[in-house]
Amino acid sequence: MGLMEPNMFLTVDPELNKQRRGQLGPTMGLANLKHMEPIIMAAGSKQLCSKWDRAIGQSKDGKTAKLCYHTDFMLMNFDIISSLGFGQAHRSLTSGDTQIADWVHSTCVLMYMQAIIPIFKSKLFRRFLIKPLYDKYDAFFAVGTQAIEKRKQLLSNLKPGDSKPKDLLQSYIDAEDPESRIRMTSGQVATETINGLMAGSDTSSNTLAWLPEDSLFMPGRNWIFCEQAGILEVSVVVFVGVHLRVCIAKWGACLSIITMPP
Repeated sequence: MGLMEPNMFLTVDPELNKQRRGQLGPTMGLANLKHMEPIIMAAGSKQLCSKWDRAIGQSKDGKTAKLCYHTDFMLMNFDIISSLGFGQAHRSLTSGDTQIADWVHSTCVLMYMQAIIPIFKSKLFRRFLIKPLYDKYDAFFAVGTQAIEKRKQLLSNLKPGDSKPKDLLQSYIDAEDPESRIRMTSGQVATETINGLMAGSDTSSNTLAWLPEDSLFMPGRNWIFCEQAGILEVSVVVFVGVHLRVCIAKWGACLSIITMPP
């Protein structure tokens, strides 16, 4: 048995792919994501700016700080997508907690292992040989399903006139294929959220990693956001990136020695 249900990224069934695109299309549109901007900004550039300002303030001279911006962008993107997909604030960038990053890594490793060597799907590997990897995936998936149950409970207690939360979790729960009128099950919603973390965090953080490069070393360069990239990635890059550009310009020499990992 595969690690996850067939989903938007991994299905080879054209009908399922069509159905899922119908369900997720409106969800991932910029008009819908615009409503999520406050969550994106709070978990994104505002959190990052606070951390970098704090690092500068706590430095020996109070003016310069040496940071690994690639790692910070990565944790920031995990926080953004986790906050949108799990229905509660995540702040691993501030706390230094890399649990979600570890879950994502373990899930990716398991997916690759199962794809290359199918025997890794057997009970022997799940229960004994690579049990720690499966345990991390199970904990990851459990967080997703628990978030869905909590959200459904919240929705059942809404009073007339109350607004639903505006995040990816709610959009996925409400998502409906326009032709079949089918909605995703709780397991499918959790799977798509996990896929979003795996597919969106690394690409967005790598794209954002060019911000200090462009701002500090090529200040006169025109900025172009790649609209051909994934919609969620574009929204993170645009909402967070525009704000960070202003902040980086403000910091100037304070961030001139920010480093990438070796």
